[in-house]
Amino acid sequence: MPKPPSPFPPIDLTTQQIDLETLKVIPEEVAKNYQLVAFARKDNVLHVALADPTNLQAVEAVDFLVHG
Repeated sequence: MPKPPSPFPPIDLTTQQIDLETLKVIPEEVAKNYQLVAFARKDNVLHVALADPTNLQAVEAVDFLVHG
């Protein structure tokens, strides 16, 4: 049975200019472990790219880091 399409739009990180302060929001060890990167902050919203956006543990880790 084929996997349903993701509701999350893909992002081409090669076209993004990532600010160093935004990159530092998520510690490198966490980013590597969950295969994710914070790539933008707009209107008090952190934009994060995930290798697997359906990984709830990764989403919860980012939420904890950002909101405590």
